[in-house]
Amino acid sequence: MKSFITHILIFFVTGFVLAIGLEWVADQGLRTLPNTKFEEWKKLFDGDISSEIVILGSSRACVNYNPNEIEKLTELSTYNLGFNAASYNLQKKKYEIYLAYNAQPKVVIQNIDLSHFSPSNEVPETQQFIPFFAKKELRYFLNSYDNSSKELSFMPLVKYNTNLVFFVKGIMSFLGIKRPIFASKDGHTPVNKKYKADKFNLNRLKNADQIRVTDHDYNQVLTMIKDMALSSRVVLVWAPELEDRRVLVHKQMEGIQDKLKKLVAENEAISFLDYSKDSISFNKDYFYDSFHLNEKGANLFSNKLAMDLQNLVKQ
Repeated sequence: MKSFITHILIFFVTGFVLAIGLEWVADQGLRTLPNTKFEEWKKLFDGDISSEIVILGSSRACVNYNPNEIEKLTELSTYNLGFNAASYNLQKKKYEIYLAYNAQPKVVIQNIDLSHFSPSNEVPETQQFIPFFAKKELRYFLNSYDNSSKELSFMPLVKYNTNLVFFVKGIMSFLGIKRPIFASKDGHTPVNKKYKADKFNLNRLKNADQIRVTDHDYNQVLTMIKDMALSSRVVLVWAPELEDRRVLVHKQMEGIQDKLKKLVAENEAISFLDYSKDSISFNKDYFYDSFHLNEKGANLFSNKLAMDLQNLVKQ
């Protein structure tokens, strides 16, 4: 009986150690996948970004802002911290984690649009955090939205149960077979697609009178902007959006833009660049839907933004 129990213990201990080893291999593999969101978070936690310009925003930041184009003209190191499908509250948290490991940027570019003012109730694309669950601040952040992530940092391989494709990609990467997932280059995710109307969103915006930015959410964003402006120059940017969309929400847009202009007038460290009526907005060749630029449009917009930034950063 004693021998049987000993064998059972050895079996479970061996399995547990093996699981820990396999998880470590998969995690290391994902962290070393080049040009991915995994690489971005690794650089962030290792303090290897520390750029002079950082870009904040949701999917519009991820796809619209090419840091290489901005860096070439401004001659300031640039990194895109866009957080896909995340509103101001999650963008703020990512920036706080960034600052905990990296130097304060000289300039913060904050993408602004109507969707920016509706807080996120959940963390999107949590798979990008898989190799980093052991990070305490990240774990607390995720737990504040979903308690189910608590067990994932302690039980080996549990986090890969429903993410088998990431486990396989991680193992393959560790063995030298690099096949990226969550593609991203310096935080930028170019989309090489032709325009296709996002009819559902456009139809929804036909009832734009129902869109409201509450005073609470506006004040939350305002506080975030003012806090960033204490240590960095903050450039608020309203990126181009297709005219077909803009005409549906122009009243709401102009109301927010007027408030932002007032904020700028009261704070020398904050600027506002409005490209919502730029010539790009009238050409579908530069978009893949009414709200997001394709790669061609992103490069053109980033170049225009960089030229305008040259004067601002010298002030």
